[in-house]
Amino acid sequence: TVLKLAITTSVVNAFIAIFSLKLLQVFKFIPWHPTRFMDSIYFVRLFGAPEKWLMLGIIIFIASFLLYMICAAIPVVPGWLSSIIATIIIVFVVHSFIIDFQYKWSEMKKLPIPFVVLVLVCCRFVTETSVFYMNEKIIRGTK
Repeated sequence: TVLKLAITTSVVNAFIAIFSLKLLQVFKFIPWHPTRFMDSIYFVRLFGAPEKWLMLGIIIFIASFLLYMICAAIPVVPGWLSSIIATIIIVFVVHSFIIDFQYKWSEMKKLPIPFVVLVLVCCRFVTETSVFYMNEKIIRGTK
């Protein structure tokens, strides 16, 4: 049941993240295109926009699933703390991909706040769900 819940949570998180990223891109809250980083991979350039968004959704699903499993393995760490740590790591990695790994601390000022908030909300959703259900199983003794 933990695996089913992890998959369900990750799928919902991926849909919410993709939809929100598309809205952020359409309304120009982020100055970059969410799937542009995939153009550096040769065979992905051949795909159209829907396929790139699907691939981004799969990447988000895998990241969400891994985050869920990590948080399920350590339910004593509060969800808010692990979501903040995961957000910092994810934003750093994504921002590094956007600026082609030429990272400068002055670039941190250019991080779009709506993107950071979106990543934080998505990470919080996954971590809190994981910690809640793992603590519930421990309390009930069904682990």
